[in-house]
Amino acid sequence: MKNIGKRIRRIREERKMTLEDLAKKLDKSTSYLSKWENGKKPINLENLHKIAEALDVDVTELFPNKEKTENPFTGDDDWLFVVNELKEKGFTASEVYLRLAREAIEKDKKGN
Repeated sequence: MKNIGKRIRRIREERKMTLEDLAKKLDKSTSYLSKWENGKKPINLENLHKIAEALDVDVTELFPNKEKTENPFTGDDDWLFVVNELKEKGFTASEVYLRLAREAIEKDKKGN
């Protein structure tokens, strides 16, 4: 989860947002968010979506760019964490791909 935490910090800092600002938007403590950003505490999908919303980005932007590989869910602990969490909720790998594709299409339609 360190890669996701690093990306959260980078995006937060790009937006000139302090840890306190983000913590307030998420109703979490700064120490809790610091653990997320430093990869010391796992982030569940619900919180990933809340973080993305607070940072005004698509949730997929919190993950490393996987354009170079055919399967974006291989070889990366962050992606594997998400896939495993979705599998526990009953989703298949195909459903995960479709869900992400639909989100991207909807975002594109809205012009974001």
